[in-house]
This record gives sequence, C-alpha cells and structure tokens, in this order.
Amino acid sequence: MTESTKKKHYWCINCHIPLLKNVCLYCGESGREIVSDLKPVFKEEYQYYKDVAVNRQKISEIFFPKILYRHRNRLISDVSKGSNHFKIKVQQNVSDDIMEVGEFAIFLEENPDIKGRSKTRKYFLDDLSYVDKLINGNLKYLQKIESEAIEFINSMSEKYSKYFKIISFSGGKDSTVVAALVQKAIGDLPVIFSDTGIEYPETEIYIRTHGNDFGKLLFLDCEVNFLEMCKKLGPPSRTMRWCCFTNKGVPFSKYYANIEHKHVLSFDGIRREESNLRSNYPREMDNTKYEKQHSAYPILYWSTLEVWLYIIWKNLSYNRLYDHGFSRIGCWACPNNTKFDWYLFSKVYPEIVKDWFSLINDYRYQQNLTMKADEDFGKTRMDMISLGLRMETGKADE
Repeated sequence: MTESTKKKHYWCINCHIPLLKNVCLYCGESGREIVSDLKPVFKEEYQYYKDVAVNRQKISEIFFPKILYRHRNRLISDVSKGSNHFKIKVQQNVSDDIMEVGEFAIFLEENPDIKGRSKTRKYFLDDLSYVDKLINGNLKYLQKIESEAIEFINSMSEKYSKYFKIISFSGGKDSTVVAALVQKAIGDLPVIFSDTGIEYPETEIYIRTHGNDFGKLLFLDCEVNFLEMCKKLGPPSRTMRWCCFTNKGVPFSKYYANIEHKHVLSFDGIRREESNLRSNYPREMDNTKYEKQHSAYPILYWSTLEVWLYIIWKNLSYNRLYDHGFSRIGCWACPNNTKFDWYLFSKVYPEIVKDWFSLINDYRYQQNLTMKADEDFGKTRMDMISLGLRMETGKADE
C-alpha cells in the first residue's frame, strides 16, 4: 500500500491514546497525526525493551517510557507525543561458516530529536481506566468499521448463497477478528486450520483452545515432514517457498476434493497493509491456489491499530505469542521472517531455533563447498536464506 493510500491515525496528547480519527471521543480534543500501523506493546514485550534499555544500555528507568506502541521496528511513547522514541536494532553474530545459535540481541537506538523526557505512570492493557479511555476514545469509529464489515460478509453470503462457506483460520490476530465478525454476521461456520507441521507451539495451543469459539474447528493434518523435505529440496527461500504448497496447499486441496460442493466461499483475514503484493488485492477474488475456492476479505482495508482495538473492545482471545512482541503469526521457518522475528523466536523457543539453525548450517556448508560467494553482497545464497535477507536488494529487515 502506498503512503498516499494508507489510513491516517492520530494521537491524543490528553489521554495518551492512539486515535482512528482526528478527534478523541473521550476528551473531545483534536489529535496529532501519527503513523498508521501501530500495535500495543504488551507486558512481556515491554519487559524485553526495559531490560535492554536499563540493564544493557544504562538508560535511566525513570525516563524509560511507560506507555508504548510499536510501529514496525520503532517504539512510540506518550512522552514523545506520539513520535518515534526508540528504533529497534537487531544484531546477529555470524561466522564464516556457522551461525551461532541464539546469538541474536536487540538494541534501542534513541531518537535524538526527543528532548526532556518526563516520568509517566505505567499503563498496560490490564489497567481498566486506560482501556476505558482507549476504547471510548475510538468507539464510534470502531462501531462503524464493524458495521461495514458485517454488511460486506452478509452481502457475500447472499451473493454466493449456494457456495459451501468456511472461515480460513491461521491462529493470528487478523483471522481471529474475521472469525468473530463472520460469526456475528451469519453464525457458526466450519473453522479450517491447515497444520503445516511448523506452527509455533503456542499457535496450536491457541487454536485447539479457542478455534471452536467461532464455529466447528477442523484440523487439516500435513502428510509430509518439513525437515525431511528441507534435506531434499533445501530450506525454503523468499523466491522458492515450496512449503506453502507441500505443507499447506496440499491438505487444503485434499479437503476440498472430499467435499460435495463444487464451490467454496472462504472468509480470510488478509489485509492490504500487510505487504506490497496484498496492497493490490480486490476485496473478493477466485483463489489461484485452489480451484474451488472464492476468497472474501472482510478486513482488507483495516489497519493494524484497528485490528488490535477491535480485539480489545470485544475482549477476544488472541494468540499469546503477541504478548512476546510477535507482529505476525505464521510458520516459524517462514523465509519472510525478519531478524527481529528470529530474535523473538530464539527468546521464546530456543530449542526449536537451535535445531532449525543446525539444519540450515549443515545445508549451507554443503552449498558453500560448490557455490561461489555473492560478489555484490559478500554473502552466499544460503546466508540470505538463513538471515531472511531480501534477494533483490541484499538488505535485511530490521
């Protein structure tokens, strides 16, 4: 999505809350324009940043911001009036041949433009008075986007009344919101989850615990072993994501082949702000991966902030990986993961990341024996795969 088409959001200096529109409905004051894709910083995530700031970088605790939201790799705080307070930097130690497992560390780069930081109270999402301001300051706007999404779901259901209808569920925040909206609009539907075999353990716990909250949960099991496939095909890269077909696409295709209906209407939690590719998606379209499936995207135009405010407003259950700072919930081996994703992965699941990097290192070692190092970037293709670097630019996400 281009800068010109992104939604504008704002910050209420009075209430210390982000706003979906330029007027705070709690205090009536106008807000200051800020970046749009904010997410709350939860307690566990906050503790990571605090430990880094106070213990590693010796930033005084009394000046470390207590109200935090995150915009990609930047921390937004109330004391900076909605401006970038810190930039998150990830450092990784890599030797010539072996990536040291777990050698990820984050640093907070202070914004030099912020002067005179002040002490603030601690506000977290279990502070009922703060949540009251947060929701009531945006309530009319939340009701509007909910009403529009429900109207869209109903129109799709009527337009494709003869289609078999499902909710495609990933265990992430977006599919959770879509599942709740669909249930409110047209009732319970089959909730389909394709278990790729490389899901975060917390994701499987969340889905098995809460998938039936939105309808009848159906687990689609993967019939291939991801690690064994890696040994045959090599780890997936951004330009060769074979796992999307073998570990997710095949189970869905087999499921569709075994149902009587000729057509399926799937409600999916895809949003335009997620990527450049998805920024061009229409709100409904035939799915190119599955012959039977027509996809509808009720929250295609929603921002990250809108998704999180809706979850908080409706008190929806959500995947607890977000508490640790994860921005997206997908396969833990996804080549689209950033270095910050790998940092969080190594913090929460050190044993899994150790086994995964061991496999990558073995494969990379074999490739390095026969593959000339990239002259432009000084890295082999396997370096790029393992670090999640962008093949076309040679730059890593921060």
